[in-house]
Amino acid sequence: MAAVQDTFAAAGPIDAEPLCVADLDPGRLTDELRRPVADRAERAPGLYKELLPLYCAHPVEQLTAHPTYVAGAAVEHTRRTGTLPRERPATGPPDPTGGPTAAHRSRRGGLEPASLAGA
Repeated sequence: MAAVQDTFAAAGPIDAEPLCVADLDPGRLTDELRRPVADRAERAPGLYKELLPLYCAHPVEQLTAHPTYVAGAAVEHTRRTGTLPRERPATGPPDPTGGPTAAHRSRRGGLEPASLAGA
């Protein structure tokens, strides 16, 4: 258990940034934090291998359960993709009448106000 504590101490604060770098994947976080076990006890390496993933899952669960997570995730998603959903082109087959595509209508649950302006 001391080896896991040492790993987290060496990593520094485990806040949203390293968790997002690991794509909120406890397995990736485990791989990024894993280091050699210096403990000479026979069972230490096996115990470390077993416990580190459990300890890495905890901050991911805590972050995603936090009330501000959804807003922060939206900001991070926008930064990574570089676009807001409303800036992406609608997908789907074009409407033969020249109106909004089916995907555009379904994304908003109806017609966009701009498409009603000419009606």
